[in-house]
This record gives sequence, C-alpha cells and structure tokens, in this order.
Amino acid sequence: MAKRFSSTEIWNEDWFIESPQEYKLFWFYILSSCNHAGLYKVNFKSFSIVNGLILTPSKALDYFNTGKQRIRAISETLWFIEDFIPYQYGNTLNLSNRVHLSIFNELQKHEIDLKSIRGLKGLKEGVKDKDKDIIVVEEIVDTTARGIKPPSTAAFSFPGKPLPEDVPDPPPAKVQSVRERQYQLGHGKIDEADVLAYWKSWLENEATGERYYANASDVHTKFFYHCGKNVIKPTPPKNFKDAVPHIKQANAQAVANKYG
Repeated sequence: MAKRFSSTEIWNEDWFIESPQEYKLFWFYILSSCNHAGLYKVNFKSFSIVNGLILTPSKALDYFNTGKQRIRAISETLWFIEDFIPYQYGNTLNLSNRVHLSIFNELQKHEIDLKSIRGLKGLKEGVKDKDKDIIVVEEIVDTTARGIKPPSTAAFSFPGKPLPEDVPDPPPAKVQSVRERQYQLGHGKIDEADVLAYWKSWLENEATGERYYANASDVHTKFFYHCGKNVIKPTPPKNFKDAVPHIKQANAQAVANKYG
C-alpha cells in the first residue's frame, strides 16, 4: 500500500478554505489516486460512485489552480500534480534509485520537461562523486509570468547548435550511465563504442539550435535525456562473418539478423 506525505498547512491556505467541501475531498482523492510520479488518470465517474458527489473537471481546475498552478492538465484524461515530486522525494532525483528512475521515465514518457517542475533542482546520475554527478536543473517555472527575463546568452560557450569539434566526448561516467539506462529500459546491452558512435551521429545531426548550451556538460546532459527516448543499437562488427568462423551457419545467420 502506497503511503504519501501530506501538508498540514493546507488547512490554512485560502484557496483550499474557499473551495467547496466536495472539491476539498476530491483534492485528497487525487493525492491518493495518482501514481508515484504525481500523474493522475482523470476519473470523475469513480469518485462520484464512491462518494455520491458530482463534480466537473473545469471547476476542479479552477479551484485547485487559484493563485498558482497546482494541477497541470497534460490532456483531458491525464493530470500532473505540480509539487508532488519535490514534496514526496526532495528536490533532487537520483537515477541510481529505482523509484526515482521510474519517475524520470514516466516524465519522459509524457514529455514533461524537468525544468518545468517547480521545486525540482537537480538530477543525480550516480553516487560516486556528489559534486560531479549532479546535473543542475534550473527552476524556470513562472519566470515569464513574473516579468523575469531569461539570462543573457552572451556569456554562454555554445550559442545555439554547437560545432562537433568544439564539444569533447562524454566522460566515461556519463557513457556508463547511458549504457545502464539503455539496459534498464529493456534495450539490451551495449558497449562504450556503441554509445560514442551514437553520440557522434547525434551531435552532427540532431543537436538542435532551439536552446543555448552553457558548456560541454550541458550538451552531454541533453544527449543523456535524448538517450532516454531512443534505442541505441549495437554497432555491427566489420566483416562479422570472418570474425566468427567457429560458429555454425545458423548462428551466423542469427548474428546477421541482429545487426542487419
């Protein structure tokens, strides 16, 4: 049975005090019914049957988002509780933790940008070096609404799309993280050469200029996110039939099918 932290201060917050009782109950229903990533599959029918109350999605969002956004409507059937992740797990996700990794995958699945999550400040890839393994996720929620201008790009090393020759290969720790994530996502085992080959292709063809990169590490981070949504296939060995003359023809065909 899942257990969740709950804020006692909610009973003193104006938006909650001013909400009708049935919507107060629905708020706690959402907190109890959402998954571990704070994603709630909208189901008013179930709530109505259990509680004998009739609510409407539009009114629920109006009440819950009074003063600030607390519920993000991903679609008509899926809502995201804005403060759920930092409140339940802290302001840093550690990808070596299976629960945190699962949360990260859920966010990737529904294309929720980590930078858009209020209160989430970091993504930790490992535990070997606490200073080097934390990727800072700048908190940018509501900055435009508050009239705060984004930082100037003048001080950035890579304005727009970086030139491949200007960016060094990802460090071994980052490459290992990509390999582990591919395996955890069920994409199979790959080696370091596979990751670096995919990196060079991505950097040359897919590193878009839609945003600015602060430094090489920032480019590596974008590549890391990209690998979470794509499968890295093993690089076929050169003349692999000559490399495995000791195996039977059937096995050779299986290798051909794998790399074909």
